Amino acid sequence: MKPMEKTDEEFLEKLLETFRAEAEDHLRTIAVTLTALEQSPEPELKAKLLETLFREVHSLKGAARSVNQPDLEKACQAFESVCANLKAGATALTRELFDQLHRRADQLASLVHDGEKQPAASLPACRAGEHPPLELVHTMADALAKTVRIPAARLNAILLQCEEMRSVGLGMGQRARELRALGESVAASRRTWEKERPELRPFFRNLSDGISSAVKAVEREQRAFRGMLETLLDDVRKALMLPASSLLEMFPKLARDLSNAQGKRVDLIVRGGEVEIDRRILEEIKDPLIHLARNAIDHGVEKPEARQAAGKPPAASLAITVSAKTRDQAEIEVIDDGAGIDRHALVESAVRAGLLSRENASGLSSQEAFSLVFRSGVSTAAVVTDLSGRGIGLAIAKEKAERLGGVITVESREGKGTAFRIALPATLATFRGILVESRGRPFVIPTANVERVLRVKREDVKTVEGRDTIPFDGGAVAFVRLDEALRLPAAAAASDLALAAVLRVGQRRIAFGVDGIRGEQDVLVKQLGRQLKSVPGIYGATVLGDGSVVPILHVPDLMKSAVEARG
Repeated sequence: MKPMEKTDEEFLEKLLETFRAEAEDHLRTIAVTLTALEQSPEPELKAKLLETLFREVHSLKGAARSVNQPDLEKACQAFESVCANLKAGATALTRELFDQLHRRADQLASLVHDGEKQPAASLPACRAGEHPPLELVHTMADALAKTVRIPAARLNAILLQCEEMRSVGLGMGQRARELRALGESVAASRRTWEKERPELRPFFRNLSDGISSAVKAVEREQRAFRGMLETLLDDVRKALMLPASSLLEMFPKLARDLSNAQGKRVDLIVRGGEVEIDRRILEEIKDPLIHLARNAIDHGVEKPEARQAAGKPPAASLAITVSAKTRDQAEIEVIDDGAGIDRHALVESAVRAGLLSRENASGLSSQEAFSLVFRSGVSTAAVVTDLSGRGIGLAIAKEKAERLGGVITVESREGKGTAFRIALPATLATFRGILVESRGRPFVIPTANVERVLRVKREDVKTVEGRDTIPFDGGAVAFVRLDEALRLPAAAAASDLALAAVLRVGQRRIAFGVDGIRGEQDVLVKQLGRQLKSVPGIYGATVLGDGSVVPILHVPDLMKSAVEARG
């Protein structure tokens, strides 16, 4: 047999890629269906779930056969036999059987992933000049007919190119303004020349009419271009959005495996799978969310006997909820009804790690104390396990959330449970922002972090314990000028009247004094290059309608800078 031609090798490699993507879909459905079956559904739903399970395993078996994966095909055949017995009522669904089915599902996943290492040449080959086997063609055609798979990186590149096209629209607007200015200059000259040279009137009339027509045409084309571009941008953004279910569907199996391994019982509740979030955000927040779930199961919830002794149901409750707070912001909650965070142990861990003095520890509020869980090296776990106890996982979760422009907070009640909340932008592309001005420089603040805008007089600013404050909601809130927090060059003394934007991150508020507020608008985010990613207080940049580039402020960093500036 002659070596395969390059085109055949490429075809078989593409076929393998299609198989892997299709297999992942089958594996996810199998895992979700098994978990749903275990929740004792009604007989009618139970029958539908068994049928779904059977079909998915059968389809995976057929796909494995088409790409010459005999081990996977045999494993599917064995799984399929169990499903057939369940459908026929010859086998009862017991906890032991579910354990066996989950192990079989893990085996299928392992074989699929091992198969990724196989080269394309291990597939059935064809002679030079021949077409690939008909069965392979049909398999690939069926898969491609269902969906068109586009790498996220390619979609990101398309979105970036669409964003760059905005500059074309801005340029058209500038050309229209230049033509209009030229028309005004011609009109001024026309009045002078028509008096001295009447024979030039037709020339100036034609010139003025021509410029006027050109201005109208450019403005008309600019409006049409802008409309088409916004539609295109919106479509690409939607292509980058995924339902949260694509992230949440893995957690039922994860919770089952972890709780069984620790002799605990956990009822997982998942809500909000229909909420759409930028796939890039879902990918980035996946690991932090897994850590929160593991953390809750490992040393958040108690074992059945301990729960019963405390008057609780033997099975703990763990709820993961995704909700859309605004058009631009989503929130993920991870709430358990376990023992809660041991505040004393948490503070002691921070003191031992050298992050907190014992004197300062005694004056911490509950919120400040619980926020210590996000500090690297702080943990309440008595022993280090495979899942938690090293005091770094939550620090990474906080870092990832903030890098995405989000915020993570925690609340806990001893003996009642713990709630982690992650507020995130729904998309990395656009959001609503407030355009402010400080020392003659424009900045954008995400609207989601702006609680209120106030007018502040100099006499409103009071010093409390060495810090400036202003009245707010019947109390007081810390006040810092934005230029001081950003360490902008010093300028003349501030006027008697200023504006303050009260910003909020979790339960913490700080009012930032600004010189002016230009308004609120949709902001298109441009990520900073590697050289500028470490600049504190700056999340990204955006381009305004006049072509100027404006920094987008990172509010959590800004608050840290404000505390340091007044420290």
